[in-house]
Amino acid sequence: MPNQRTLGKVMPIEKKWLTPEEAKKYLGCKDDFLRNLREKSLISFSRFGRNMFWYELRSLERFLERNKVV
Repeated sequence: MPNQRTLGKVMPIEKKWLTPEEAKKYLGCKDDFLRNLREKSLISFSRFGRNMFWYELRSLERFLERNKVV
């Protein structure tokens, strides 16, 4: 019997937290705007150490929905 390999399907992982660079690209904004959202508590984030921030994707989506102009 030959040595057979079983190939499985790799499922993409849904990203829940974004780096500052990813968050800026997602919102299409610059550092100052992202910092302003964070300081006014308009989006959710986690802070690690002094300067490392992670932004919750779901929070950014909610921010965009709340500010949608119809």
